Amino acid sequence: MSTARPPRGRQVVLVGLPGVGKSTVGALLARKYGLDFFDADDCLEEQQGRSISEIFATDGEAGFRAIETATVIELLSRPGVIALGGGAVTNEAIRAALAGRDVVWLTQSVGQGVERIGSSTHRPLMAGSDIAGTLRRLKAGRDPLYRQVATIRIDTDRKHPGRVATELAAALGWGQDLEGED
Repeated sequence: MSTARPPRGRQVVLVGLPGVGKSTVGALLARKYGLDFFDADDCLEEQQGRSISEIFATDGEAGFRAIETATVIELLSRPGVIALGGGAVTNEAIRAALAGRDVVWLTQSVGQGVERIGSSTHRPLMAGSDIAGTLRRLKAGRDPLYRQVATIRIDTDRKHPGRVATELAAALGWGQDLEGED
């Protein structure tokens, strides 16, 4: 089977709610195609020398979003696969910077999100006992923004990350079966 390869310098940006699999799917896709992978949250933490939870605690959400915007704008100057934090699209400057790019919206049901997030402690907005309620609220507010920036939409419910990466590669015209990937 002949496999199309992504053009040199290609960039793909993944967006979606917390727990949808942006980092997992993005890393699979990047590894399979020899592209660089950037998790915006990981890059932000590395640049700041502190965790997102610490930034939220000391700077508040507004302070975090300002740091996030600078990080994302810088990452968008690089080729590769970039996984944005779930709330990055709430910033108008980031939405504007995503125009004209391949932006993939990974979707999931609230129930699937609750299963995937579980008792995760590294997502400040997901702290608390009502994860489902928080996801419903985030989904209601963010889905219109994801829809605005996305050029491709892929549902991840009940799918292995390799299957999602395979669907994404096909949607990008790259081909290649990634379902055997972890």
